Amino acid sequence: MRRKGMPMKKQAKVSEKDFDEELSVSESRMNRKAARKKRILRNRLLFLGVILLIVGAILFRFLVVARTVNVTNETPYSDEQLLASMKEGEGSFLFSFSADKITEELKTAYPYVGSVEVKKHFPTSVDITFRRAERAYAFAVDGKYVFTDEDFKVLEISSVGDSGILTVCGADIGEYSVGKELDTQAFGYGGFIKDALAQTERTGIGRITKIDLTKKYRIMCLLNDTVTVIVGDFADLDKKFDTLKNILDMNDADVPATVNVKNYARGTYSLGSEMTNGNSSSQNAPGGSNKQDTDASYDTDIEPEE
Repeated sequence: MRRKGMPMKKQAKVSEKDFDEELSVSESRMNRKAARKKRILRNRLLFLGVILLIVGAILFRFLVVARTVNVTNETPYSDEQLLASMKEGEGSFLFSFSADKITEELKTAYPYVGSVEVKKHFPTSVDITFRRAERAYAFAVDGKYVFTDEDFKVLEISSVGDSGILTVCGADIGEYSVGKELDTQAFGYGGFIKDALAQTERTGIGRITKIDLTKKYRIMCLLNDTVTVIVGDFADLDKKFDTLKNILDMNDADVPATVNVKNYARGTYSLGSEMTNGNSSSQNAPGGSNKQDTDASYDTDIEPEE
């Protein structure tokens, strides 16, 4: 009760500015609270997502397995031998099968495995094809024959040659072992051999059956086991084989002979094949130079002048 005579207290008046400040603080507090809730919810969802991913990966790893392995085998080895030497097999994770990995695992013990093809059939089947490596060259070294494929991977070392493939003699092939490719730094004739074979195919003159690399500047080839071809060095093989074709077109290619195209501008033709019959009697080659060859260094292993 208010006493008589006493003045009445005035109620504090809230200004509009103070009200706005109080409202701003309240909204800020609410916003922080909402943001905290969102952050907690997001972290929980992320954690749940990680758990689901881990569980899914584990299930995928155990469900997507090779229950069936189908083999196509073109090699001289049995399916059981090849499969037993692989780390993968029935029950392995389907996507762990790799053609490169399998080739690497097998190449030393089973050199005649040339390549491997792998086809995966989701979710539980895989097809593996083993391709055979074929003999391409026989290098006569150390009293034996080192057989390689076209990429110079050693397939076999034998005391018996093979007349059906190209024999290379006089080559220093460096260190070699079954299942390993020849070291191209130690053996520098790979490009020449492939180029010479390409030139015979281009000109259609037959098949090279033997190459003699004993002399660096007097490399010789035996064509169709009949005609010796003296090509000299690596240079101008296309022009040398053009001259060779021209000479053979004008002479009987079935007669043992020696054709010298070391200087492609003046090829010579000689009866008797030097690589098989020793010395031969020389005569001018139809289609070659009409000059007698009087240069003593022309047919020797002398490095040409620059």
